[in-house]
Amino acid sequence: MRTVKLMVVLSLAALVAVMAAEVPFHKAAASGFLARSGDTTLIVDTDVAIQRAQEKYIPLIIWLGGRQSKTIYADRGSFTLVDPEGLSHSMASFSELLKGYSSGLVHADYSRLEAERAYFEYAQMYYLACKPLRGVSFFPDPASHAVLYEKVELPSRTFFRALIYFPKSEGSKDGTYNLVYDDAKSGTKITVPFALHWAK
Repeated sequence: MRTVKLMVVLSLAALVAVMAAEVPFHKAAASGFLARSGDTTLIVDTDVAIQRAQEKYIPLIIWLGGRQSKTIYADRGSFTLVDPEGLSHSMASFSELLKGYSSGLVHADYSRLEAERAYFEYAQMYYLACKPLRGVSFFPDPASHAVLYEKVELPSRTFFRALIYFPKSEGSKDGTYNLVYDDAKSGTKITVPFALHWAK
């Protein structure tokens, strides 16, 4: 009898451990994931990233902003990518990206954003009554007239969309990644867990 009770207890403990280990993805779309801190929302989309399995950088599309009462801030140092191995990666510099990824691939990523514009409009519903902040560009399209705009101030009821890049560990695997936004100036921190499965 004791053996049966012990087995039941161990089984329940194992089940609880598995449930605790599961990451609660909040899906915003087929390739979109979101998380919130109060009225500030951060969305991460992997549509472009999944096509770049062989590259040294991971492109992510993000939206940030909302109806928060305070002004929030974002710059290149505000974002960190944590890979499935637990390694943290800072956002690449624009010059590093052009050397290790090429201007042609950056332009192709922007072209995909334009080609799939209707799909990416799903994000707008999470920023209702918010004004889009135009021109934000941590990595300008080399084939356009866009300029570097990497220090962003977001008053209440505003948001922006941007394409950002992080260096990828050699032999990166499918799995759960986390994009961390940390704005010490406003005291806002958001972590978005998202699933990334490279296209074969």
